[in-house]
Amino acid sequence: MESPSTDPFRICLLSDTHLGIDMPMRPRIKRLRRGHDFRNNLLRVLDYAIYACADCVIHCGDVFYRSRIPPHVTADAFELLAGVAQRGIPVMVVPGNHERSVIPNGLLSYRDGVTVFDVPSHVTIKAKGLTIGFGGFPYAQDAGKRLRERVEQTGLLGTAADIRILCMHQAVEGARVGVQNYRFGSGFDIISRTAIPKGIDAVFAGHVHRAQCLESIPTDSGQSPIPIIFPGSIERTGFAERLEEKGFTTVEIQRDPGGKVIMQRYFHRLPTRPMFCIDLNLSSLDPSVILDTLSARVASLPADAVVQIRCAGNIRRCLRIPSIADIRAAVPQTMIVSVRCLYENDD
Repeated sequence: MESPSTDPFRICLLSDTHLGIDMPMRPRIKRLRRGHDFRNNLLRVLDYAIYACADCVIHCGDVFYRSRIPPHVTADAFELLAGVAQRGIPVMVVPGNHERSVIPNGLLSYRDGVTVFDVPSHVTIKAKGLTIGFGGFPYAQDAGKRLRERVEQTGLLGTAADIRILCMHQAVEGARVGVQNYRFGSGFDIISRTAIPKGIDAVFAGHVHRAQCLESIPTDSGQSPIPIIFPGSIERTGFAERLEEKGFTTVEIQRDPGGKVIMQRYFHRLPTRPMFCIDLNLSSLDPSVILDTLSARVASLPADAVVQIRCAGNIRRCLRIPSIADIRAAVPQTMIVSVRCLYENDD
C-alpha cells in the first residue's frame, strides 16, 4: 500500500447540462434566449475543475438536451470537455436518456483522456496514493430490473481498487424532484436502493435534476449503506425546478491516519436565472388592462427573471389576450417570458 497522501483524490461531478436547449440555428424571432446560460455554467464547472486541480471530471449524462444536435453545438461541447482532458484531467461521460444512450456523432470517444461509457465498461485511475475504479453504462430503460447484469458487464466488481464507483444516468427510488417534492418509487427504469451490488462503494448518478444524496439499503447484515450522489442539473430546465438550487459536486477521497478510505462531498452553487409564475384570472380581468397589469406585476421581479404567465379562463377569453410580442414588449427586455393558457370549461 502506498503512503497516505495529505492531498485528497478530488472528483468534479456534474450532470444534465442539456446543451443546445433554446439555441436554434435559425431563430424565427429575435429575443433573449437561455441556451448560453447552460453553456456558461458548464464553463464555470470546467474552469473550477482546472483551478482546483481535480483528478478527474465525471459527467453523469444528458450532455445535450436531445439526440439530434446541430454540429456546432456538439463540436463546441467536445472541445470544452476535451480541453480539460488535454490538461491531464481524465474526463468520463455517461450517455443519458436525452441522447438516447448514445453521445451524438460519437466523436468524443476518440479524444485522448476522455472515456465515454457508451457500452458498459470501466477505467482505473491511480493518484494520491489511491486506486479508484470507475464503471459506467449508458442510460437503460430496463436498468431497474437488470442492474446487477449491467454492473457485471462493466467489469468494475472484479477490478483491484481501493474504492469502486458506479456511474450511471438513472433515477433511484427515494429521489425527490419538483415544487411538489415528487418522490420516485419503483419502476422498470428506476433503481431500487436495495439493488446496489456488494462491492460498489459509491454511486454517482444523473437524470434527477435536484442535487441530493441518498443511501443504499444493504441486503446483507455485514454491508454498510453507500452514498448515491446526484449533482443535479447545472441550470433550471423548467418551472418545476424554480425553487431548487443548481450546481455541481466535488467528492474528495483519502485515507485517514488509520489507513481507512473516507469520502466527503461538497455542493457548489452555480448562478441561475430566478423563475417566477404570474397567474392571471381572465374571468375577472378585462383584456384591455392585461398589459398594464403585467407591467405592474413584473416591476418587483429581478431584471434577469424567467417568467411564465399562466392565463386561466375559457377558450374565448384566452384568445383575447395580447400577442406574445406585445407581452414581451411590456416587460423589461432582460427578462425571458412565456405564456401558458390553462383552459377552463366554456360558460
